[in-house]
Amino acid sequence: MITSISVVNVLGQEVIRATPSATNYSLDMSVLNAGVYVANVTTAQGEKTIKLIKK
Repeated sequence: MITSISVVNVLGQEVIRATPSATNYSLDMSVLNAGVYVANVTTAQGEKTIKLIKK
């Protein structure tokens, strides 16, 4: 189960935070400008960092 998602830009500023408490979750990134972001996804099993590129 996903407990939290944090998306940060290349400057380290948090731009999106969500606490879905679900096994599947779609994150709406339409409000973000094109660029590179990092998502930190926390689950009951641990944490995963994912690089995101929005065109």
